[in-house]
Amino acid sequence: MEDHEVGPLGVISLGMLPNHEARVTSTCSAALMDVQTGYIYGLAEATGRHNQLASYWRSSDAVDSSRVKAEQEAFSQLVPEHEKMWTGVVREYASVVSPRVTP
Repeated sequence: MEDHEVGPLGVISLGMLPNHEARVTSTCSAALMDVQTGYIYGLAEATGRHNQLASYWRSSDAVDSSRVKAEQEAFSQLVPEHEKMWTGVVREYASVVSPRVTP
């Protein structure tokens, strides 16, 4: 939370002017791992950021709102990163894995 000086207007407005800035950064990660061996096939990561001005009385709401928006942005950016990671894993290991033979 960062303060912005509004001078005497802050006193007159009783803290209702937006003089705080909520800055939130959220990072979302994904790992494709073999749970039997612990081998990690691939990793993906994305970061979302959101800034929002708030008054003294609404600062906790602004932080929570910014957090939700940053998390949504990080997750929406993670999906294409995960697709790229999955494509790379399939490309690398497709020749290693043979198709199952059904009896």
